[in-house]
Amino acid sequence: MIVECPGCQSRYDVTGRPAGTRARCRCGSTFVLSPPGEFAATLNCPQCGAACDPAKPRCTYCTATLAVIACARCFGRAFQGAKHCQHCGASVDAPARASDGKQSARSCPRCGSAGTRHALTAHLVAETLVDECEGCGGVWVDGAAFERVVKDKDRQAVLATSQIAAPHGDAALKPQPMKYLKCPDCTQIMTRRNFGKRSGILVDVCTPHGIWFDSDELGAAVRFVMNGGLDEARRRELEEIERKLVDKRRQVTAMSTSMPVSSSGNRNPGGGGWLVDVLFEILR
Repeated sequence: MIVECPGCQSRYDVTGRPAGTRARCRCGSTFVLSPPGEFAATLNCPQCGAACDPAKPRCTYCTATLAVIACARCFGRAFQGAKHCQHCGASVDAPARASDGKQSARSCPRCGSAGTRHALTAHLVAETLVDECEGCGGVWVDGAAFERVVKDKDRQAVLATSQIAAPHGDAALKPQPMKYLKCPDCTQIMTRRNFGKRSGILVDVCTPHGIWFDSDELGAAVRFVMNGGLDEARRRELEEIERKLVDKRRQVTAMSTSMPVSSSGNRNPGGGGWLVDVLFEILR
């Protein structure tokens, strides 16, 4: 069973833990594990649209297989593959961390060697859970949490001016070395990316888990979002995709007009090789 922390919306897999026991999130919030509620409302079959009983494994009308999951916030029923809960609107496909009742601290991917890394300290800032290193001032943000920041202007305003990512002591005077970092969750090497492709802010990304921001980068990234930089980057990306499609269409048109014409007046595909070339150009 997946539950959502009411303080920061982080999600935990508490399968096997009895209802009524208390869970503690890394943000400091404690909450009671409530039993899943019973909902009388029906769901609509994702294949034929007919009303279905969420307790039945198949649609009565089209016999489609119905895999049902529970919303982590309200425990309302939703079909597997759905993006949002139809009862409360919460995302139902957000990732969840395993929970054994003890939430161990993450280690800083930037500071020191494997045996001497600083532990990251969890802070709740504007309902956003961030993990800060008190040594280098770097900040780790879960992918789902940062997505909520991008969509919520109130969270952006607080994080943009927050001093949580300020380096401490001598670390404030030391430039950060360029090196590939390991994800604090899975220890796999992260990818260095230019945030928004045009911000000039180089961040380290683990796609399944989150983003590492060096000192001052989180505030800079949020201000970039607030100033419309991310929207502009997406607009340019769409324009580039459209430009490439137009170029492909022109190439296909040019190839079709240059195909030899047979005695009957029809263009000869040349034994099928021309068609293969056109398909290759379209799909490349």
